[in-house]
Amino acid sequence: PDSDGLYAVNEWRWKDADRRDWAAFLQGGWSPAASNPVLGYIGAGVRIQGLNATRPADVLTLGVAQARLNSLPSETVIEAVYSLQLARHLYLQPDIQHIQNPGGESGHQWVAGLRVHIEH
Repeated sequence: PDSDGLYAVNEWRWKDADRRDWAAFLQGGWSPAASNPVLGYIGAGVRIQGLNATRPADVLTLGVAQARLNSLPSETVIEAVYSLQLARHLYLQPDIQHIQNPGGESGHQWVAGLRVHIEH
């Protein structure tokens, strides 16, 4: 089936008095009801780098997102991610999410993940 829609993202960046890097983001999307199971999406969050002065490359990201589903309750996700720089090209990234109405089903779920990122 045909599928179409719109998606937009915006990000704002700044430094605070302690020289920490901050970013806030807002994202959203829309699709016609007839062709997609997701009618709309909105997400927002904040990212902070340099929270700990002894670990200036570490990054904390907090976000919330909601997907409006076709004929089902909306799914909402609250997420926290922390990126630890272990070595110059090696990062460890734990992630935890709380999902309300996963897949449009009533209830909630917790999801945790761990990612290893190697740059070359």
